[in-house]
Amino acid sequence: MILWSCQPKIYDFQASPLTIGANDSILLNWKVKGESKLIVHDQKLTGSDSGIVLREFTLVVQKKDKEIARKIQVRILPDEVKTQIVFKTKLNGDTLVAAGINSVERWGDAFVIKNISSVLERTIRVAHENRETTLVPGALNDTRLEGTTVKGQWEFRSLLTANERANHSLAPDRLSIQITVKHK
Repeated sequence: MILWSCQPKIYDFQASPLTIGANDSILLNWKVKGESKLIVHDQKLTGSDSGIVLREFTLVVQKKDKEIARKIQVRILPDEVKTQIVFKTKLNGDTLVAAGINSVERWGDAFVIKNISSVLERTIRVAHENRETTLVPGALNDTRLEGTTVKGQWEFRSLLTANERANHSLAPDRLSIQITVKHK
């Protein structure tokens, strides 16, 4: 017979926000059954993510001779960083529409848009927080969305090319933009 009361349990483990600046605070909450300890590990990312630190929180819960763990990762960004927003496309008549929500939990309120840039060889209409702009191929550092939050609803629209209208399988399944994000 197994006694479930002897098992450690993690009912809840949360961090907020999941992306912070170097001097920001993180709120951690957890509810467990058993003795808990928190292990913190920082990893500096390299390559295109250079300057970003990944802080990993590992909650370890022990009861008698049993132990379980759960991890949460928080990204620590420099004061300014470039990243991409990518959404899957749907065809709406002769237009590709890519829309979605950039995670509120991930981005919180500490970061805003400095500028956006085109990463595709096509014209893209970008809508976010009741503002719109059009990025043409090669467009760099468009500031029409400056000051808007990173989180929330985004929509990208792009007309099909003549080849894509003739053969829908040539249309991209994702649309993306590059954003420069700055800490408030």
